Amino acid sequence: MKRVAFILAMLLSFGAFSQNIQWGQEYEPEDQSSIYEYVGSIENDNYFSFGYQTTGFRRRFNRVGFMKVKNNQVTKYTEDYVEIPLFSLISTFTTINNIALLYQQENKVAETNEIKCKLIDKNLLTEKSEKVLLSFGISKRDDPKVNVYHSKDKSKIVISYFNVNYKTDEGYLAFNVFDNTLDKLWSNKYTTEEEGAVSILDIKITNEGVVYVLSKIKSEKTKLMLSKVTEGEIIEKVVSNDLDFNNAELHVINNNTVFIADNTKGKFTGITYNIQKEEITNTVSFEYIKEEGTYWGIKDIYELDNGNLVTVIEDSYVHIQESTTTPATYTYYNRNFYAICVNPNDSKIVYNQLLSKATRYFNRYKINGGQFESPLYFTAGNDFYAIYNADKDDNDLAGQLFIETNITFPKGGKSVVTNLLKIDEQGKPLQTTLFGKKATDAMFSANISFEVEKGKIILGRFKDDNINFGTMQLAE
Repeated sequence: MKRVAFILAMLLSFGAFSQNIQWGQEYEPEDQSSIYEYVGSIENDNYFSFGYQTTGFRRRFNRVGFMKVKNNQVTKYTEDYVEIPLFSLISTFTTINNIALLYQQENKVAETNEIKCKLIDKNLLTEKSEKVLLSFGISKRDDPKVNVYHSKDKSKIVISYFNVNYKTDEGYLAFNVFDNTLDKLWSNKYTTEEEGAVSILDIKITNEGVVYVLSKIKSEKTKLMLSKVTEGEIIEKVVSNDLDFNNAELHVINNNTVFIADNTKGKFTGITYNIQKEEITNTVSFEYIKEEGTYWGIKDIYELDNGNLVTVIEDSYVHIQESTTTPATYTYYNRNFYAICVNPNDSKIVYNQLLSKATRYFNRYKINGGQFESPLYFTAGNDFYAIYNADKDDNDLAGQLFIETNITFPKGGKSVVTNLLKIDEQGKPLQTTLFGKKATDAMFSANISFEVEKGKIILGRFKDDNINFGTMQLAE
């Protein structure tokens, strides 16, 4: 357990803030073995997906169910699952008036890979139509990679696919931009005039439908590249000839300025790049000790109202245990994170805050992350927040990494609490406990929690086999 002096603990808790949460009624879902995940909202209705099916001795994701929640009450639950081919699911999200379920399927006759969309009725939660959004040629044993990205206001959707011909080793990255009714706006292929091996580091799409691609090209030198892709045009810039970024995230500040954060070998680097001037205007760095047994990666970049940017770097990874006689098991670790705040207009770090916790999530399914261990991050005004599960006896703000895991979900333990961390614009951390498992028999789940608007959060939690939702309005 992480222990510090009593006086330090008192100082850290001084000024802790209380939050009022209005909880709805508990709901006992029929499917109690699935992972539930928030997929989006339409007007005042919030939607969640779930659904796993066991075939033989291997669990294969080939059916999807949906749940609708309004005012923290479950108002509709799937009566019949929507069937899709095995291992085909790409993404599930809400459009302006429907739920969209994207999956891919090989058309063997035409030798093409088809990206299909099932539209799900927002009221009945049943399939209403299906269409092919994209189709592209493939050869035998090709393995196309398909990804979906959303603009911040959810008005634009980009579906990208990267396919490498296993015979020629030639590949291409195609972008297909849709509006929020899934009508196609334009397509273009990413290309580069530079020679060398290309690695795509990050992709972002703006509310206006402009796609930004951050990449690096290795030849005699390693070049960091930034490309703006629109219909019929690609503008490519060399950001640097000597930055070998590996774990990088891109944040578009405006049409002419981006912020690039990288985490490589225990060092955080942040650069502000002016596209019009073609120059790096500011650079910051922060070195931390990458202890043996830790695996750090950038989670995301969050923008505060004052323009400062908070990069979250998590000590998080998945351990896969293979077996020839039983299904593989997946253990998701999420133990520590740094919140690093940067003023992109100034070459300095505003603050860096370490939060230590020791959680892991065990499951038979391969999913994006554990249902209980991943924090929910958000901002309000100039403050940064995180909601997460931890041991009530730990001091998460002690300033030390905690590698040994003392909580395993979903079993958890009576000592589990759900905490809220606030970091104000000066970098002062405040922490409070929202609820504890011992008193409520409930554990917070980031999978089913989301931000409605600035300062208003819908919290999802599990109480044994029941699901429970509550609204938290941040105190002024």
